[in-house]
Amino acid sequence: MGDLMKELTDIVIRTYDPKVLRERMRSAGIVLSKDEEGIWLSRNGDRIKVEESNALYQLLQLMLSSEEKHGRGTR
Repeated sequence: MGDLMKELTDIVIRTYDPKVLRERMRSAGIVLSKDEEGIWLSRNGDRIKVEESNALYQLLQLMLSSEEKHGRGTR
């Protein structure tokens, strides 16, 4: 799963627009979700929790909040 975090980090570094970031994540097969336990990334049956200490956590939290606000929700 380290490869997933590395790939997501590479995508984020090259992306400034959250809509583009979300589309690139989808293209890479990365699913972002949130539940009562936290934020999760999954792909091909593998699932990892994004720790709050991770630099990507705040960005992913903002993406999820924006989607919830606009009625798209999470998986």
